[in-house]
Amino acid sequence: MKWLHLPLDGANQALLQSKGALEACKKTLPEVKRLLDAGESVLVHCAAGIHRTGVVVYSLHRMFGVPQDLARQALHACRMQTGKGVGEHRIEIAETLLLPFLLKECEADEPAHEDAHD
Repeated sequence: MKWLHLPLDGANQALLQSKGALEACKKTLPEVKRLLDAGESVLVHCAAGIHRTGVVVYSLHRMFGVPQDLARQALHACRMQTGKGVGEHRIEIAETLLLPFLLKECEADEPAHEDAHD
């Protein structure tokens, strides 16, 4: 079992947009994705399991190439309260400030595909 800590002391808009929160997410979420890629199980939690958990789980789905609407549906499927309570502004922060970096990281982590030349 591996323990990863994402130090977010809340999920209000100002905090999630802060440099410290964005840097913490940019550092930790690629590691979580690598664990999932390796077949490991991951438990994501926070105090209420709604705001921070919602941002993390939504972002991870998007990192795996899940379209926005299906990532939102996945939040509802994982936990209805999270899907209802995460808030559009948090999803927007993930989409505009966090995912552009994370998706580039995902592309960089993918093995290069070699073309067969005869």
